[in-house]
Amino acid sequence: MVNIKVRHMDFDKEINLDELAKNINMRRELEAQETTSEPVQEYLNMDKITLVKMLLASKEENKKLHDKLDKLREEAQEREAKAEARNEELMRANRRQMEYQVKLMDQLTEMQRQLNKTNDQYADLLVELKRQKDLNKQARKDKYDTTKQDVDRDGDDENNDDEQRGDRVQQSEDFNGDPGTLKDACNDVPASGKSKKGPKQSRPNRQGMKYNKGVTTRTYHHKCDMSQLPEGCVVLKRKTRMLKNVQIIMNVHEYEWLLVKFPDGHIDWAYYPDMKSAAQHADEEYARHIDYRPLGNTGLCVDSMPTLGYMRYALDTPANRIAVMLKEAGLGGCRQTIINWLQHGGEQLAYLLPELKDLLLKDGAVVNCDETWGRLRLEYKSGYKKVYVWCMVNKKERVCYYFFDKPKEGTRSREVLTQFLGDAKVKALQSDGYVGYVFLDDDIVDIDHVYCLAHVRAKFVTAYNIGKVNEAKPFIDWIAELYKLERHYKALGLTPEEIRRRRNNKETSKIINKMKQKLDRLWPDDKQKQGGLDPVFATALRYLHNQWDGLMKYREDGEYSIDNNIAERNVRPFTVDRKNTMTFGSEEGIDCAATYHTIIQTCRMMGVKVLKYLQSFFKKFSEGCRDYAQMLPGQLAID
Repeated sequence: MVNIKVRHMDFDKEINLDELAKNINMRRELEAQETTSEPVQEYLNMDKITLVKMLLASKEENKKLHDKLDKLREEAQEREAKAEARNEELMRANRRQMEYQVKLMDQLTEMQRQLNKTNDQYADLLVELKRQKDLNKQARKDKYDTTKQDVDRDGDDENNDDEQRGDRVQQSEDFNGDPGTLKDACNDVPASGKSKKGPKQSRPNRQGMKYNKGVTTRTYHHKCDMSQLPEGCVVLKRKTRMLKNVQIIMNVHEYEWLLVKFPDGHIDWAYYPDMKSAAQHADEEYARHIDYRPLGNTGLCVDSMPTLGYMRYALDTPANRIAVMLKEAGLGGCRQTIINWLQHGGEQLAYLLPELKDLLLKDGAVVNCDETWGRLRLEYKSGYKKVYVWCMVNKKERVCYYFFDKPKEGTRSREVLTQFLGDAKVKALQSDGYVGYVFLDDDIVDIDHVYCLAHVRAKFVTAYNIGKVNEAKPFIDWIAELYKLERHYKALGLTPEEIRRRRNNKETSKIINKMKQKLDRLWPDDKQKQGGLDPVFATALRYLHNQWDGLMKYREDGEYSIDNNIAERNVRPFTVDRKNTMTFGSEEGIDCAATYHTIIQTCRMMGVKVLKYLQSFFKKFSEGCRDYAQMLPGQLAID
């Protein structure tokens, strides 16, 4: 019997070769009974050593496979654990999301309820507003009913008639588009049964305006041929019937230029007008344009710019509409071309601005101020920003001046006004109660700052009509009495000193003391008591309380106004321009608009025809005139 000892790192055992051979033989006998495949037969034919080696190699491979299987099983368990943890986390996040959605739905439901409530309140306010408009309309109708009889409190009907004279004119002048400037029954002067007409009031801003007559460039007379009458006819009467042919006409003037070599040797183009032809020519248009007077390098004659400027800024016609009209008339040019033409003309008109500013801010002037906003296109970016244009009016000098704040912020800060005023020695600045003006008092200590009583009245009218606060009615009545006195002073033509004296007499002081006493009673220092008031009424009381000193400043000088309506009215042309054009495009565009509106509104305040003035200015400018002080509205002779 032979024993073989086999050693291996994982296998150390002695093998009995006889027993092994016996087992192999038995296996061979069993396999001989069956069909034995060649591979199995090959294994059976192997010697014992090779077979043992194969057995050991197979065991080693099985062990590696078992280890790999265990490792894969552990990895699978880890992945399963991580997946379960992630699933739990997702389930928790889902629960939180569902809770948040439920909370949002509750908030949305509450907001919808509040919105419905607000809509109902808004609808009620609209109904009430319509009712108040109807009441105001009926009140104005009753005011001008000549069948009503009323007597002034002192029994002097004649004085009452004098005070009423021109109420409609004053009402029109005081209206600035705000419902608060409308006259209602609470501040109307009682109508008298007598109908007396006083002397016609001077209205310089309406001088020269004819609403029933047109301006014709040329009149053609077409007579009847009497020879065409049928035999036996007799002419009983002659009359003339007019047909007005209104159209846009473009006249083109061609000037013959000569390329001339002069005696000194230089060569240049020159134009020599044929004065003989001009004298013999029947058409006035030809003779008027015999001289070559272009508007810069635009290719337009000087007569074109006044028309374009008048259409664009006096009639508030957008540039694109002007382009359409000119195109249909046979004149080419797009919107941008027209804008470039207008800016060229604005550059020439801008030479007048320093002279107008000197008149506006002359020593001892009383200046009214207001502001409005405009849209300015952002440079190198899409979109627009809000900027502000300022309007300042000198009523005495009849000058209206617009200016645009150049800094990028375009804000209504006090620095804008302080920089514009500079070292000007004006007597007073009148404005509304905007906080930017309030802070001016720290910088312009030598200038009286007067506020506007019309804004106070508007807030109390709102409290009375919308807030249904009856306590606001006495304030409206007292302010109406103050306005009645101001109209009486104006009708009498009093001097500023006499107006100042009457503003401080016993009658005026009695009205103001009543208003002050009621204000102190209704607006206590205790903020808790203030909180119990109606919000709209509280706003009116707070405004009157905070601005009281500035509101009463008008009593210190007869040249001061009781309100700032003149600036409110003069800022409206810029707002209409903004509405029609939507945007001013650039800083150059808004500067150009400010220049044109300055000239146009100043002309209107001085009673100068705008179109005629523009024609005269550009003609003088093209002729080389540079005396801008003599070219201002009211100074330049108009053809």
